[in-house]
Amino acid sequence: TSDQPGTITLMDTMFHSNTDLNGESALKVVHNGSPFGSDHMSFLDIGVPAVLLINGDDEAYPNYHSSSDTIDNVNFDYAAKVAKVALGGLMRVSQM
Repeated sequence: TSDQPGTITLMDTMFHSNTDLNGESALKVVHNGSPFGSDHMSFLDIGVPAVLLINGDDEAYPNYHSSSDTIDNVNFDYAAKVAKVALGGLMRVSQM
């Protein structure tokens, strides 16, 4: 499950990367204790800590999974914030 100790630590690490690196404009973080079928599930299934970083509101991005989901529709400010969370988390985990 997503509540295994390593995953909880990983989520906490990502949360702190978000608040430290995105400051006042930190992303809203939501924990779902019932993970669903996506790329991270195969890791969770074998006990490897994993998190899923997604825009939780698919309806807020009308181009999601459509032919109009092109680079010119990407919100680069939002993408940079997500990258800070992911890369900041990776840097922190590598120091553990």
